[in-house]
Amino acid sequence: MWLRAAPGVMAAVLAAGGALADEPVNGMVTTTGPAKAVSGMVVAPKPIHGSCGTPDYPAEARIAEQTGSVTLQLLAGTDGGVHDARVAVSSGFPLLDQSALAAARSCRFEPGLTNGLPAAGWMSWKFTFKLDPADLDAVQVAIRLGMFQRMVDTVMARCETTQPVLHDAMETARKDWHETNDAAVAQAQQLKRKLFATLPARTSQGMTTQQFLAKVDAMIETKTGEAAKEQADKIAGPNVPDAGDACMNFGLALADGHFDFPAMAPKEYAFVQAAQTAQKKTP
Repeated sequence: MWLRAAPGVMAAVLAAGGALADEPVNGMVTTTGPAKAVSGMVVAPKPIHGSCGTPDYPAEARIAEQTGSVTLQLLAGTDGGVHDARVAVSSGFPLLDQSALAAARSCRFEPGLTNGLPAAGWMSWKFTFKLDPADLDAVQVAIRLGMFQRMVDTVMARCETTQPVLHDAMETARKDWHETNDAAVAQAQQLKRKLFATLPARTSQGMTTQQFLAKVDAMIETKTGEAAKEQADKIAGPNVPDAGDACMNFGLALADGHFDFPAMAPKEYAFVQAAQTAQKKTP
């Protein structure tokens, strides 16, 4: 469904200002190799379960939809701590690499052995950062609700223009829909602005935050407009033979509440409602 395509909106936002690829880290850490030693029998260091911190998914990286895997080389000392940590294979995004490094430094190990004696050893570790469409944040909610709002307006405007006999009924249905749903869109935009306000003055690509967010908003606007036009073309495009019936059915569904956010975007709507409730409880 078009609404679920939103997580790909930001894939090229900063093409001119740094490479870009929604949600917690998916997949923890995997060991991929034994400790290195010059000679003798070697037993690799063994990670202590639960000792490694969960990598933070930086807000800037989430907003820009940066994803990928980071492979690290960790030097586990005889005291069980991490004495050195290096990026062996980058995710392609400095923020993700640095977050993985920070988490890995908290890891603890049962020391490796060389000829039965404790010895330092190198280990390969891998962190995967993946945005899951099911995991919502303020930016994704704002994108999806805003996209849906734009779609309703575009389809209804197209129908009002191409089907004059339906104009008044469609206009009334659209007005009623906005009265019911616009508050959720406004709240989602407010939550997005709050998230944006947590960003540092400059992004990891060297842009100012204002420049970064301007590119983000421009990409959202472009993709939202494209998705809305696509839906309008399917329902009331010039090559649709039964556009009148399609417009009538769309307008009736809109008037009956089938396109209200609780029905069409229940998770996003619940996200906004929960934020409103939490805000009211905050002194």
